[in-house]
Amino acid sequence: MKKYPLLQAQLGVFLECQSYPDGTQYNLPFHTELDLQEDPQALADAWKKLISANAVLRDRFEIGEDGMPLQWPDDEMAVDIPIMKMTETE
Repeated sequence: MKKYPLLQAQLGVFLECQSYPDGTQYNLPFHTELDLQEDPQALADAWKKLISANAVLRDRFEIGEDGMPLQWPDDEMAVDIPIMKMTETE
C-alpha cells in the first residue's frame, strides 16, 4: 500500500491540532432526530455505501519514521455503525 504525505491544507490542520490537542475547533457535532418510522438499518447501510464509494472517507493516517504524517486510503476498512435505542436523557 502506497502512503502519501499530507496536502498543504491538511498539514495546516494537523499542526493546529498538535499545537492545541484539547481544542475542538475541528469537531463539528451534529444531531438530528429521525421519524420513528424510519428504518435505522437502512440508514446505516446507506452510510456504509457512501463510505465505500468515497476513498477520502476511508483515509488512514500515521506518523512516519521521519516524524511526518502520512495518509493512505484503506480499501479494506471495516465500517461498523452501531444502532442503539436511547432514552431522551441519554
